[in-house]
Amino acid sequence: MKVNHLHKTPDDLRVKIVAAVWRKGMSCKSLSLSRGLGSSACGGAFNQSGCVSGEIALCEFIEISPLVLWPERWENPTPKRGAWLQANREKLAEWTGNRLEDVGR
Repeated sequence: MKVNHLHKTPDDLRVKIVAAVWRKGMSCKSLSLSRGLGSSACGGAFNQSGCVSGEIALCEFIEISPLVLWPERWENPTPKRGAWLQANREKLAEWTGNRLEDVGR
């Protein structure tokens, strides 16, 4: 499978996201499974711009806006991303200012 590297999460950001998930007591695979997703959904969010369910699961779990983690994917959202942003405006406002470094500490 060929990956579009324009949408690949930079390695330093990927490491920070995975560390934040681990600090809250889960792995990306266990997070995916706990949300009823395929086992690779959260991991796929790092490599594919089309893995919206994994992106959302990660953002909700670590409480950081997807606009912070993947701005190139979320600033001009697809209909599915746009619908999630609309439905979660209050939640996103609460997450404003949250930093990856502070998750789980």
